[in-house]
Amino acid sequence: SYWRVFTSLGLDRTLDPYIQLAVSRPAPHFEDFAKELTTAKDDEPNPQWDEEFSFVIDANDGIRGDLLVAVWDDNFGPGTRYSDNCAVNLNRFKLGAPYRREKIELGRKASIEISIRIRRMKLDIRLGHKLHTAETRTIKKRRKKCAQCIGRLLDRKVSAIKAPVVSVVGSGGGFRAMTGMCGAVQALWETAVLDCCTYVSTLSGSTWYISNLFTTDRSPDVYKCGAFLKERVAEMERVLRITRADDYIAEIYQRYLDGLHITLVDLWECYLSSIFEPDKKREKESARKISGQRPHVETADFP
Repeated sequence: SYWRVFTSLGLDRTLDPYIQLAVSRPAPHFEDFAKELTTAKDDEPNPQWDEEFSFVIDANDGIRGDLLVAVWDDNFGPGTRYSDNCAVNLNRFKLGAPYRREKIELGRKASIEISIRIRRMKLDIRLGHKLHTAETRTIKKRRKKCAQCIGRLLDRKVSAIKAPVVSVVGSGGGFRAMTGMCGAVQALWETAVLDCCTYVSTLSGSTWYISNLFTTDRSPDVYKCGAFLKERVAEMERVLRITRADDYIAEIYQRYLDGLHITLVDLWECYLSSIFEPDKKREKESARKISGQRPHVETADFP
């Protein structure tokens, strides 16, 4: 949605006014959107802004919410509110229609004219505070399986609705975190506790293990993954040899020629890649991407 602030009429002459714009949605859709501010106009009772702002709203449920407009005074340093928030219901505007001008009464015989339009935007990423519909379907299937596994461990019947959402969380810490996560997941697997988990969330070093576990065209295998990482860690000394530096520099230089932004982190990435991907044809290219790992969790057989 877009809105263009045009004029403000009848403000006090001593004001240095600016406009604050925000979006509010009713319960249970409370979402805090970033506020937008116009520039301040010094001692101007009838300022002309002609500034354009935009917010991206996830309105798949048909609820766009209200545009909140308020006048603030910048006369004495930090802003002082001049008017209360005035709400414009965004559901009144037709999707794809041209700009429509609205006059908003602020009280104190002052008003603002704003031009608003609503249009659909194509984003490179999904924006919203809700789970993706595909994840919601997977979690629903996973909870049924988790309820059965929890019931077997507790020797009692557990319904999918009342089954707790259990998560496994792995910390960062390089190879030490990776090794710890490897042992922990293997133990959870052997005790069938992993079958009771809905999510696995990892950071840095522990992610090295989880990503390798799911980077496969076949069903994830904790034993094969552990054996692979053990083999690769044993090769660390060879990878760290100074003779490999030329290979790393050549790869980084090629990235530079390709127009990519290069930092020291890229050298670390080359080092890790040479450990975990000695042969990049070990698996299909698609399996080494996040999208290639989705089939393993869409079946709800794994957290």
